[in-house]
Amino acid sequence: VDIWSIGCLMGEAGLQQPLFCAADEVELLFLIFRFLGTPGPDLWPEAMSFKNYSAKFPIYRPFDLRLAGRFSLSTAEEVALWQELRDHRSEVLDKVSKLGLVLETSGM
Repeated sequence: VDIWSIGCLMGEAGLQQPLFCAADEVELLFLIFRFLGTPGPDLWPEAMSFKNYSAKFPIYRPFDLRLAGRFSLSTAEEVALWQELRDHRSEVLDKVSKLGLVLETSGM
């Protein structure tokens, strides 16, 4: 068991539902990318050389999940992140907000 698996299990326990519901592996990858951001050469250089990695994958900008769990909308960065999540990743915002309530913001 690795850290990623433990994190997913904790998220699922907190939400009381699967963190990522996908019909196949490609859809699962895209859900994870939407949640955490698409890996790129700056974040994970080795991923570019993986056999099944494609430059045609959708690009989602990574963001700090700790911010998504406790918005005060007091900075331009928080407002921009809120707008992006609300418009393009509302399911991410919903899940992170629910987890924030379960863990309380001090746990995030």
